Amino acid sequence: MIRPLFYVIGSLGLLGACSQAHDGRDTSEAPSATDPAEVAVPRAEYEAIDHDTVRLDTMVRVGNDRFLMQLISYSLNDSAVLNTVFEPVDDSLQAYQVRSHNRACRVRFDYQTFHLDTVVTKELFRDSLSEACLANGILARCTFRFVRSNTLYFSTLIGRPRTDDVAEVHFQFFFRGPKFGRMYHRVLSDHEMEANEQWGAVNEPQ
Repeated sequence: MIRPLFYVIGSLGLLGACSQAHDGRDTSEAPSATDPAEVAVPRAEYEAIDHDTVRLDTMVRVGNDRFLMQLISYSLNDSAVLNTVFEPVDDSLQAYQVRSHNRACRVRFDYQTFHLDTVVTKELFRDSLSEACLANGILARCTFRFVRSNTLYFSTLIGRPRTDDVAEVHFQFFFRGPKFGRMYHRVLSDHEMEANEQWGAVNEPQ
């Protein structure tokens, strides 16, 4: 899977907040020698209210049977994510603030007598994300990857709007057995993310 830019390719931001989240360091810095504290913020942009809900239904094979999984992605419309973005203008940087909405993804899966119904937000990955990524990042849509034994495997991206600063998270839910409902996760390293991008580029359909 090729890692997408979050919203706008040409904008510059405080890079490193999410891409370095896996090792617990916050390496945020402005993309020049200009001190962000000395840059005036002339304007603020607000993301529009988003009432759209994206629902993806997938039939998951477990043994010889198939069971319905639903992934429902939606905006919280909270304007709670604040980022200062820097754009090059002539020979200097122009700063402006962007207020965006957090997002969530509801995972529903019914398997015989087990009923998994949980909401995924970036808060579930709090212990693996830097404070900056947790505060300034947005959860992308969740992707179902595969099922193995008693476990459903997923991935998602958490990134800062209008930058290419992204963390990739893999997580899994146990949908049956003694660990039913438990979730485990990990944030991929930069090396793993680069390997995924290269594999995706080689294997893109022509």
